[in-house]
Amino acid sequence: MTVTVGDWQKEVAAVRARLIAPADVWLIHEHHSKQSESTYLVLVKQARLYVVRLAFHDQTAADPWSFNLRRYPGRRALVRAIQARMAQPAQGLAVEYATFVALAFVEKANQTGGELHRLADHFFYQGQAVAPPVAAQLAPLLAAHLCLVSYKDQRVLLTSSGRALLDGYFDFADHYHPDEAVWDQNPRTMTPRELIAWLLL
Repeated sequence: MTVTVGDWQKEVAAVRARLIAPADVWLIHEHHSKQSESTYLVLVKQARLYVVRLAFHDQTAADPWSFNLRRYPGRRALVRAIQARMAQPAQGLAVEYATFVALAFVEKANQTGGELHRLADHFFYQGQAVAPPVAAQLAPLLAAHLCLVSYKDQRVLLTSSGRALLDGYFDFADHYHPDEAVWDQNPRTMTPRELIAWLLL
C-alpha cells in the first residue's frame, strides 16, 4: 500500500469505514496522536472491546494490535488482517455489566475528590486498599485503555475511550441484553458505596 506522510490519515478514514461497515461492529471512540502519527480506534464486536492502532510507522515495542499501513499490499488486506485478529475468541475485553460498574466507580471516585489511586500495582480508595474482587475489575480497564493512572498524583481516571463507552451504556444494554433485568439500572445512578458493594458480589 502506497501511503505518504501527507495522506495516511485519509487512508485511516477509509480503513475505519470498512471496519465499521458490518452492523455488529461499533466505533466507540477514535483518538488521533499527531506526535506518533497514529490513530486509535476503540471498537466493539459481539460484546468484546478492541483497541486498534493504525499508524504510518511501526511502534518501538511490539504490539499485535498495532498495524502499520505501509506494511500491507492494499486496504483490503489490512482490513482482513484486523478482522481476523478480532475473530479470535480470546482477543479483546469482554464487556459485561461489571465493566460498566467499574467504569462508573472510577468516574464517581473522581467526582468526590479523586480518592481512587493506584500505587505499586495496588488500588486504594479513601486511603484503603480495595478488596481483590474490586481490583480484579479495575485492572482490565487499564489494560484496555479505558482508564489511566495520572503521573502527577497516581489517581485512576477515565480516558476519553472509557467515558465514551460509559456514555453508550443504554445503547449497549439494549443491543446485547434487552431482556436482562440487571441492565435496567445504569451504574451511573449508584453511589460509590453501592458500586463497590456490587463489585463485591
